Amino acid sequence: MKFFEAISKGIHKVFPKLFLSVKQVQILVAVLAVVVVASVSIPIAVSAANKSKGGGEYSDGLLFSSVSGGYKVSVGSAKNATEIIIPSTYKGKPVVEIGNDFRCPKLEKLTIPFVGASPQATGYDALFGYIFGTEGYTGGGETYQFNGKLYPVSYYIPISLKTVKLTNAERLGVGAFENCDNLKEIILSSGITTISNWAFEDCSSLTSVTIPSGVKTIGDSAFYNCNSLKAIIIPNNVTKVGCYVFSGCPGIKIYCAAESKPSGWDSNWDGYSYPYPVVYWGYGESTLPTGLVYSSVSGGYKVSVGALTNATEITIPSSYNGKSVVEIGSDFGGCANLKKLTIPFVGATLNGTSSTYLGYIFGAGYYSQNSYVPASLKNVIVTGGTSIGDYAFYNCSGLTSITIPNNVTSIGSDAFDYCSGLTTITIPYSVTSIGSYAFYGWKATQTINIKGRSSAPVGWLSGWSSWDSGCSANIVWNA
Repeated sequence: MKFFEAISKGIHKVFPKLFLSVKQVQILVAVLAVVVVASVSIPIAVSAANKSKGGGEYSDGLLFSSVSGGYKVSVGSAKNATEIIIPSTYKGKPVVEIGNDFRCPKLEKLTIPFVGASPQATGYDALFGYIFGTEGYTGGGETYQFNGKLYPVSYYIPISLKTVKLTNAERLGVGAFENCDNLKEIILSSGITTISNWAFEDCSSLTSVTIPSGVKTIGDSAFYNCNSLKAIIIPNNVTKVGCYVFSGCPGIKIYCAAESKPSGWDSNWDGYSYPYPVVYWGYGESTLPTGLVYSSVSGGYKVSVGALTNATEITIPSSYNGKSVVEIGSDFGGCANLKKLTIPFVGATLNGTSSTYLGYIFGAGYYSQNSYVPASLKNVIVTGGTSIGDYAFYNCSGLTSITIPNNVTSIGSDAFDYCSGLTTITIPYSVTSIGSYAFYGWKATQTINIKGRSSAPVGWLSGWSSWDSGCSANIVWNA
């Protein structure tokens, strides 16, 4: 049954508008009487491998056969190894072929110079599964690979294999690692320039892959359904990206070196299904972030959550690399454990006039959606800016502490409405303007401390704290 499901998938891949059920495929195969005959090349072992000059590091037990252009490598006595290293050269000559006898039930880590039978291999021989053969064995997991063809080939890749490293490959062919759903880490060689269509499709356990800086092209659906992949960097030299590359990668964070989408990238390059990938443009680092992400924008830097999704405390500075932080991204919504947040201003931009509410950075589209603020968040410290905008903390009832800096001069309308979790707040002397209904819904059990003032200045609207504006808080002047 699994075989016919794979056939159905292959038909849809070649003919996207044609959908056949598993039952229909079974009937079709019976009618056509298709017989797939696999051609297997049987390697001839010449000698046991020994470490010698003129070649790279390699595993003991491998067999090297002299062939046209260099050497062919077979598994030899290394079949029970947990790690195998196949070198790119041996005795001063290149490794140009790999046999299909690597039925290694204990294999966990594999280093290979290229994918498939040879660097020039095409069709099914260019697939990762080729070197493991089509013959089942204990510890081998049946893996269907297509190479963009209508019918798949069943290869038996060790279930134990988790890490693959390429050392000398220049391209990844169509469907190279497709359906290798046990692999967790794939390390690509620096010389790769092309990642072809479906190269990593359905690698559902893949958590780590680095795109080399020399890659220029990424094909259609290259990372389709890599649903364990949470972050990846696309370097600056990538000028062409196909469609639906990251579809089925829920919530993946894509760090792009380009400042904006290059013209050669498909309009649907990042996917078509929810939850959509989070894309960061202008990412100038070569490694994934360990903290916040800073992107260069007009006037300074924009800050995004980066790798701090699980943090309990986040501090966003007011400046970075000598320039001001002028924007905060709206991607902090996954910070479910956040308890304390320090920010240079509230909302999207420094002293902005739109999206001035706290919930914006957590993904809220309106001030009334401040419920997007994590329930775990209790303490917010504002360190900069000259204004607390309209509806800044509207209905942030879970907060128990808000600190307003001494440089703030204005507080907008409805800024602290329904902040029922606060017992007290302090308004600094620097505040010369407060909008209407700024503390609507405050109860007599709550206290508003006013620094350095015995009465409201002219710029404080008369209704800001009176009973008729819905505030019954205890007002302490000259606090």
